[in-house]
Amino acid sequence: MARQKREFEYNTFIHILNKLNPELRLKTKFLKRFKEILRISKNRFHVKITNYCILNNHFHLCAFFEEKNNVTVSEYMHWLETVLAIYINKTLERHGKVFADRFKSKIVKTKKYFRKLFNYIKENIKKHMLISKDPELINYSSHHFYASGIADLIVTHFRDLIPFAKLNDK
Repeated sequence: MARQKREFEYNTFIHILNKLNPELRLKTKFLKRFKEILRISKNRFHVKITNYCILNNHFHLCAFFEEKNNVTVSEYMHWLETVLAIYINKTLERHGKVFADRFKSKIVKTKKYFRKLFNYIKENIKKHMLISKDPELINYSSHHFYASGIADLIVTHFRDLIPFAKLNDK
């Protein structure tokens, strides 16, 4: 059976997530490198990341793809996940899948869903900090940017993009 075509629109927010292969759990050095690769990918593809959360077994991004840059979510994620997989496999001297499956993406169509997604990603990092008892996890999310205004080279404030986004008022 053929895969269903991935839904994509320019000038919209897109929730992107993926889980790692269950046998992998990223340690701090991998989380740091993931964050650096995310920063590089943002600049390379001119994708706006409004919210992110990188955990030891999965990640969430809220990204904005502008039509003028002519990059799709599939092209972006292909590069991001390939670079990350090569780094992890080389560093751990292993072969095989790094991600459990294809990434998932969902177009954010309403302001209500955008708020829900924004809060979900923010709370997700806090939940995992409590579970793992690792306060350092906060460094691998956009939470610190919005909570305390600490600069983050990855984040584009969502207020700068809302006027350009295709969002219904619901």
